[in-house]
Amino acid sequence: MKGYEGLFKSQNNDIIGNLSFNDLVSSKSGRYKINRLFQYLKKNGFDVSGYWVREKSKVGNIHYHFVMKLDEKKDKEELKNMIFKFWKYNGSCVVKNYKSEIGTFEKYMTKSMSYNDFDWDFI
Repeated sequence: MKGYEGLFKSQNNDIIGNLSFNDLVSSKSGRYKINRLFQYLKKNGFDVSGYWVREKSKVGNIHYHFVMKLDEKKDKEELKNMIFKFWKYNGSCVVKNYKSEIGTFEKYMTKSMSYNDFDWDFI
């Protein structure tokens, strides 16, 4: 993941987000839903790349963090709206532009690797 950070730093089109669920979902179901989100974006003309991580809280709820690079020709606000439209039936989402105050990408994305059921994948 550390090497992948360089691809983001070279651009000014970095987006981060958090996705959670209203209900308890299994890790398998969560993985299916987040993969469907990124398929939906690509199907609708958003050529995004990046990666996501899944974290599981101590009470068993799972949620996701992601970082994405968006083609500079596409509108970030439109992308954020598409993510919200898709995810609103699953739970809550926060999508925003990356700011360096958050820390480096690898720290942001791996801060909870020691928790149970940590998982990740490329977009």
